[in-house]
Amino acid sequence: EQKPVVTEFKPSVDVASLTDFVLQNEMVRDAAFIQHNIDTKQYIVADARASERFHGLAAEPRPGVRSGHIPNAVNLPFGQVMDDICYKSPESLHEIFSNFSEDLTQPFVFSCGSGVTGCIILVAAIVSGRHNVSLYDGSWSEWGSNPALPIEQ
Repeated sequence: EQKPVVTEFKPSVDVASLTDFVLQNEMVRDAAFIQHNIDTKQYIVADARASERFHGLAAEPRPGVRSGHIPNAVNLPFGQVMDDICYKSPESLHEIFSNFSEDLTQPFVFSCGSGVTGCIILVAAIVSGRHNVSLYDGSWSEWGSNPALPIEQ
């Protein structure tokens, strides 16, 4: 299927008018928050890495980073929310996230290897109709590098 293309960028908003940015701390989580969540299980921690890395079957690409995943985390490789180079339909994404929780208010924290592809599945969750989402931006590169933090394989 051919996608529409443009020859020049035309922003939908006057970028110069965007001045009121406010940091929303609740949208970015740290290792202490994730460690607390291991016990409380309030948030579903969804990891966007490939299944082999998540399960500790493939070596991590960063030296000194252990293999495995955050305890109680679920695996949602980012490619599963994509249809080639686009997101899947909102209905398909809703079905994917419903596999983890039928409750649309269930909070999610997204992670990956370094905080980048976690954003892909975070946006997919929003497209699916979920809004209680945040990112653990330290992700596995931080968690797996700290021997004091627990892991599962």
